[in-house]
Amino acid sequence: MPEKSYLLKGGEVFHNGAFKPSDLLVVGSSIEKIGPELSPPPSAIEIACRDAKVCPGFIDIHCHGAMGKDVMDGAEAVLDVARFKAGQGTTGFLPTILTNPMEIMRWAALDVKRAMEMQENSGAKILGVHVEGPFVNPRYRGAQPEEAVKVPNLYETQQMLTELGDALKMFTIAPEMPNAEQVAKLLNKYNVIVAAGHSDCTRHQMIQAIGWGIRHLTHAFNAMRGIHHREPGMLAAALDSDKVSCDFICDLIHVHEWVLGFFMRAKGIDKCILITDAISAAGMPEGEYTLGGQYVIVEGRAPRLIDGRLAGSVLTMIRGLRNLAEKVGIGLPAAIKMASENPARLLGLFEKKGSLEEGKDADICVLDNRFRVIRTFVEGKMVYHPAEES
Repeated sequence: MPEKSYLLKGGEVFHNGAFKPSDLLVVGSSIEKIGPELSPPPSAIEIACRDAKVCPGFIDIHCHGAMGKDVMDGAEAVLDVARFKAGQGTTGFLPTILTNPMEIMRWAALDVKRAMEMQENSGAKILGVHVEGPFVNPRYRGAQPEEAVKVPNLYETQQMLTELGDALKMFTIAPEMPNAEQVAKLLNKYNVIVAAGHSDCTRHQMIQAIGWGIRHLTHAFNAMRGIHHREPGMLAAALDSDKVSCDFICDLIHVHEWVLGFFMRAKGIDKCILITDAISAAGMPEGEYTLGGQYVIVEGRAPRLIDGRLAGSVLTMIRGLRNLAEKVGIGLPAAIKMASENPARLLGLFEKKGSLEEGKDADICVLDNRFRVIRTFVEGKMVYHPAEES
């Protein structure tokens, strides 16, 4: 059976860091050719992209749910979230496991792994599991349930590594907690990205942690020690280190747009990543939802626990992209880099994903001139297009 082909015709293709009028040819799972006035194979489906922008698909490394589904509700819920994510331009994501009793976290992570194995040609690709907690600082737990927070230990970490194997991609811990160094070194041994978050780290402690393998900051500024003029904290250590990247919830609720722009200019766009930290309420009306079994109320685009603490977001990657480009003011090319290339590099996937290049996976989203997603392709399969064209 011949490979399916698509010719995306007459759009502006994001290539080598800029938008250029070009055609893009997809053959099978890969990008075959980018250039002007391409001639398609006889069987190719031609898609008119006039006045549209052809972008690399977005990669969200921190997502708890969407459309009323929590990724801890089981494999089918994870697959439902994947389908929603594709409609928002996301072509790959890490379902993120919230702090709970460790047995519940393990089962939820195994369900994500099962969803990876079940997934066929629908939705954003599940790229692995992000485990957030339970090895966090209770003082900065954010929406992590306090009763489930615990001191890092090697036994439970090894148990998760053994059960998940290569599916475990990222693990967020508080580096100042007892035994965190040993846990981080064990995770590094298995090529898991170790991120600092929900933490009271001082600058000195964070510098030490970078030395033994911390290389990312989870939702920078949120649920962590802030910058103070006498104790600049973990953010300052991350700012100074080329070994550390940072991600941000760019809903303009969690972090003010001025602060985002200031930090990104200081850190450099290459080390900054857009995330959603979206919960089950993403894509849904305001109301009552859950996050890892906790009751959440969404009002004014802000999910909060009963005590008023922020509990994730209802952000989508396309909305975050627009916020960065327009409200933060970094421009669309830089925003796309934060949404696509930078997370792909962090995950070690940039050889195949994160940019539009000949020979790479055809992970593509097409945007109209109002920042609406009108097509999404995952490894050459069209997984989203407007309902009226069905």
